[in-house]
Amino acid sequence: MNPVLSDILKTQAVQTACGQTIPVPLHSHVSQEEGIFLQRMIRETMPKQSIEVGLAYGISALYICEAMAEVDAERHTIIDALQSTHYSGTGLANLKRAGFAPLVQFYEEYSDVCLPRLYRDGQRVQFAFIDGQHTFDYVFVDFYFIDRMLDVGGVVVLDDIYLPSVTKLCRYALTNLKYEAIGPNPTPSSLRLARLVSLAARLGSKINIGRRFIAPEARLPNVMLGIPRPHQYVALRKTGNNAIDYDNTEDRRYDFHKEF
Repeated sequence: MNPVLSDILKTQAVQTACGQTIPVPLHSHVSQEEGIFLQRMIRETMPKQSIEVGLAYGISALYICEAMAEVDAERHTIIDALQSTHYSGTGLANLKRAGFAPLVQFYEEYSDVCLPRLYRDGQRVQFAFIDGQHTFDYVFVDFYFIDRMLDVGGVVVLDDIYLPSVTKLCRYALTNLKYEAIGPNPTPSSLRLARLVSLAARLGSKINIGRRFIAPEARLPNVMLGIPRPHQYVALRKTGNNAIDYDNTEDRRYDFHKEF
């Protein structure tokens, strides 16, 4: 493990760009378990280009860059509009101290402005980590443009899936787009419970309760889609092209939609 990351995990503190030592708030970084998971996904995917929305104190980026360097990647793009203001340049400083600065392309912009430009400019990626603004509109825009840039077979990891907005985005991707959840796996007990809930919901919709009164989450619970509990994150692998087919020869017609 990189010495800078190891020291942060041991002391639970970081140094700002000015050298001030501050404690790391628990809600502002990924866990060691999640960091190891990110690295496993990178080693399995072997990306040349990756992208990350949200830098903060740089802990997730340190995990990602360490694995990207191992697989001889070319570039890790990071977007964070609040790096200098809210985080005092700490994330970038940590990456520089760890020796990863040559690997990183950083944009201090809001992702809804930066991502469309990167897509327009033809950037391609094979791995992505989304941990920026968590309202549904913002996380959807992040995912939309990353999907446009992500090669088939590539992986996107979403953080904070306990939030309803992020869970809803995951449900959309897994029901309406060509993605599959590849981990972490739901527990057997949560799958058993989900199957019972799903069966009861589907029976109810066929009898007298009416389909419109039963939420899609009941008919097809999150864990049956591969959205795990109690984990905070999930990896989705892109299995096909998600562009609209105007010739109507594929299942993504101009009016395609599934409840999610």
